Amino acid sequence: MTILACMKCFSRKIKRLIRDDVNFEYFPLIMDWYCEECNYRGLPIVFLSEDEYIKFITLRDEYKIDRNKKD
Repeated sequence: MTILACMKCFSRKIKRLIRDDVNFEYFPLIMDWYCEECNYRGLPIVFLSEDEYIKFITLRDEYKIDRNKKD
């Protein structure tokens, strides 16, 4: 099962806009995706599993902590 996440805030509340005028089933348009959390419009990050998503979020949080220590 794949996990989609926002490229800006990493929220999983990313949705695909349904457009009647264009239907590219295998070639999604960049602006067809949006995040309900931060309103980012663009392609999502695709994770292959829940574990990969959790690893990514954990590393991101560790990087933020380490970066704040240096300041």
